[in-house]
Amino acid sequence: MAVLLGSGDLFASQEDYLINVGDQIELDILDDSDPSQKYTVGSDGSIQLPLIGGFRIAELSIEKARDKLYNAYVSREIYVNPTIAISVAAFRPVFVMGDVRAPGFYDFHPFLTAEQALGLAGGAMLLYDNEETRILERRNLTAQLSAVQTDLVRLAAKVARSEALQRERPEIDWNDVPKPVRDVLDPAAFQALKPKEDKILALERADHEVQKTLLASAIAEAESQLKLLTDRQTVQTDALAYDTEDLTRKRELAQSGLVTSSSLSQLERAAKAGEGQLLQILEQQSVLRRTLGDLRREMSRLESARGQSLLSQAQDLQTEVEKKLGEYESVSDRIDLITQWMNAAVNANDAFRIEYEVRRRTVEQTVSLPVDGQAELLPGDLVVVAVRPPEGAEEMSQ
Repeated sequence: MAVLLGSGDLFASQEDYLINVGDQIELDILDDSDPSQKYTVGSDGSIQLPLIGGFRIAELSIEKARDKLYNAYVSREIYVNPTIAISVAAFRPVFVMGDVRAPGFYDFHPFLTAEQALGLAGGAMLLYDNEETRILERRNLTAQLSAVQTDLVRLAAKVARSEALQRERPEIDWNDVPKPVRDVLDPAAFQALKPKEDKILALERADHEVQKTLLASAIAEAESQLKLLTDRQTVQTDALAYDTEDLTRKRELAQSGLVTSSSLSQLERAAKAGEGQLLQILEQQSVLRRTLGDLRREMSRLESARGQSLLSQAQDLQTEVEKKLGEYESVSDRIDLITQWMNAAVNANDAFRIEYEVRRRTVEQTVSLPVDGQAELLPGDLVVVAVRPPEGAEEMSQ
């Protein structure tokens, strides 16, 4: 049964809109002097905020997101009673593909319908009005489908390498490729790329390990130097204590005339020199502790940056895979369409049928919804347009 989208699926205002993955959110704490900042909602439904970290706001209205953020700032004692301004700075664009003249991304605006999106993409592509055109188009589309499959193989290898890096595995695995991609690819093509991808994987891991080893070595050296300075501090403190006691005794003897003033002066200078050496050791310790702290933070940043980079790479690859799969399905559908028309020998004067499908991604899953031309879209929707033969053409081709 077809599920048709109606106008009730769209928000009436920005306050009613439910924030979703890919939206750009503008946040301003009005109580401070800092300018507003923009954050993009990640694939996990969160934005990365200073002092808070990952903060999930997907599937919340603007008002609920504002309240949740207010409570987070107050409960963590970052602000006492902050005034927060939050809005959607940029909605995700819609992507129109399939049997259209200019497939691609188009800016979203409220109350945009599937039919209007088709218009933005240049209208339906009707190239099959004679037999020669249909034959040439099917040949071109077959070559295009082969190119898309080649791109999918490369993307599949990259996805598997990204998974191997995240899971600390020594080689890529066909099972790490998303199932929709595995369903349309020959495993042999993936295996042909595996040796090269495994080599790249090994180089990337080795580079990361070298950076970790160098930092670990520098940290160990700094810790060793700090221990030596601590030992020197202990020795110098004991020596200074002995010199101080000795100086006290000699002063008592000097009062009785048993020690000369020159000897007493010499002892006082030695004590002062000892104090100076101790202060120098303490200063060196302070400098070394700061250096050690910097090195440890650098080690932490190295691991954190690598994790963030791998997650970002995985998200980008997921987007590329979904786009390429959509292209694969679109080209396959067009080949099937031309084949139907060629087999049925459809009269070019018959009426064409235009079908729309909306693929909508949520945090949990991607859903496909057959819609009519008046269905209103949401930000980030992928609209697939298919030009079908006139009614009865499919039956004629059976």
